[in-house]
Formats: sequence, C-alpha cells, structure tokens
Amino acid sequence: MKRFPALLLVVVSLMFAGCQAEVFKQNIPVSTNPLGAQILVDGKPAGQTPANVELTRNSDHILTLTKQGYRQEDVTIKRQYQADSTMLNAVNQGVQDGKFFDDAFMGVNSGVGAIEDQKSSGEAYVLTPSTVKVQLTPVGGVAHSGSSHGASHAATPSSEQTDALSVMSEFDHEVLDRVLESGKSGQSRSWKSPQNHWHFKVVPQPAKMMSGTPVRKFSVVATKDGKHLTAVYPAYRENSNDWRIGYPHQVTGAPKTAPVDGKKATFDALKAAAAGMGDIGGSKKVGGSSHSKESFGKDGSYSKTTTKSSTSVGASINPEGAVDLLEKLTEGE
Repeated sequence: MKRFPALLLVVVSLMFAGCQAEVFKQNIPVSTNPLGAQILVDGKPAGQTPANVELTRNSDHILTLTKQGYRQEDVTIKRQYQADSTMLNAVNQGVQDGKFFDDAFMGVNSGVGAIEDQKSSGEAYVLTPSTVKVQLTPVGGVAHSGSSHGASHAATPSSEQTDALSVMSEFDHEVLDRVLESGKSGQSRSWKSPQNHWHFKVVPQPAKMMSGTPVRKFSVVATKDGKHLTAVYPAYRENSNDWRIGYPHQVTGAPKTAPVDGKKATFDALKAAAAGMGDIGGSKKVGGSSHSKESFGKDGSYSKTTTKSSTSVGASINPEGAVDLLEKLTEGE
C-alpha cells in the first residue's frame, strides 16, 4: 500500500511526458554605485550595470558584480513558492479535466500533474529580491568621514593600493567579526595572527542603520616585516557574530510567505480536484451458490430442481474518501 503514491506519480509523469512545459522567466533590475560593474549570472557574463537580467524562475541564481578597484559583491536570487496561486491552478485543472473526461481519477491525476508542472516550469515561484541595488566598496577602503551613501565620499581606488583585509586569515576574520559585534566604539583591539604573523589593530566606529541593517565602519592597521597597511572599511551585520565587508544590498520585492508543507499542499489539491465528482462504479457480483431439490410425484415420477443465487456488493468509490485514505496511509513518510 505504501508504494501506491509512487505508482500514481509514475502514471502522472507518463501522461504529461509528451508536453514540454514553457520555462517562466523574470526580469531583475540590477544597478551599482558607481555604475559600470560587470554582471555575471551563475558565472556567465550578462552585461554591465545598470541592466535588467532575465532569470529562469525554476531555479536559484547568484549575481556576481565586479569592477576594477572595488570588492566583488555576490547577491543570491532565490525562488519563493507561491502556494495559493499554485494550488488554485492545480484545483482548476483537476476539476476541469475530471468533469471533461467524466472520470474522478483523471481529475485527481491532473491535479497532481499540474502542481509538478508548475514547479518544473517555474510558474509556481517568484524570484526574490525583484530589484537589486549595490553600493560597491573600494579595495583600499573608504574615507574616514562623510556619508556612506555615494561614491563621492569613497576613497579613489587605485591598482597600486593593497587591501589590508586581503592579508587577514580565516582566524583574523573571526576575530574581526567579534570586534564588530561587541567592541566599544573608539576602543582598539590588537592581536597577532597565529597563521600568517601579521599584527592587526582594529578600531570600530559607532553603528548606524542602513536599509534596516546595522552598519559599522572600522579602521584597520596591519603591520609585518616593515610593511604598514591602513584603511577604513564599512561592514554590515548578516547574523550574530557574522559581519560582511561592504554596505548592505538594497533589495526590494521580497514577499514574506509562510513555510509550505509540500506534501500537505499536494493532498489538499487532490481533495479539491475530487470534490464535487460523483462516485465511480456500480455493483459487482462477488459470489454465488446453488441448491438442488429432488422430489417424487404421486405417479412415481422423479424430478430435480436446481436454484442458483448470487451476491452483489457496491463497488462504487468516493474520490474524496479515496484521497483521504491515501493521505492516512502515507503518514510518516
């Protein structure tokens, strides 16, 4: 009994195998400050900012933004499942096909297939964020003072500049995260890297809110073997003890949706597709018996009478009840 759902999906896949679904796409506007950054979509060139990039809705994507003299920025574009619209489309498809073919199971199979088709084609998803704006950070850091908005207040990038952060090891970045998380503004924190032996001195500045995210600038001085690197960088808080260099990405169009139970959604669609359809089948003979009676007449004649009987049972199936039973049988899977 546990294998029935798999068989059902096989039947559905065979029914729709010949239909090549359209892949839905979505335009995502992408801009940077300063302009002219190269855009890579999943590692493939896609023009320069500002631009609209067309992305398929049936998968997640990574936008990579690069510009000479500035730190690389990566933005993740994720799918968000649209439960309400997907369910509505599946229910409509299942009900229409069930009525058209006068077959409840055809409607049920069609409802399941409609959900899978929408996922495969991307119709069941929207991409978020729907708009991306990124403030690029110069490799050599930013100015000590001035607004964090706008390139006019940033240090002029140069190919001769050395990024002080580039000499930090993984250990040093962990220490930096903790300094930015709990360090007092204006109070320095110094340490020597056990991995590359650079000496670091970091002084965090007061935190400010930007696009709803805490942002702290900090100065860093790195010294080793007579080399002296110094700069000021912005960083924003992604998670507890997890800070990312640069400014928070300004994104829009990220709808808040509740987590979706995929299995429950599928069974809800099946039940809705089966709703309103009549029972299937009628009656069926499942057994019988015969009885013989012998008798003698007054005149001495002999006769034998055989009586046959059969038993019929209702063989009709209620589609909604069948789906409900199937859901119970697959509990815990």
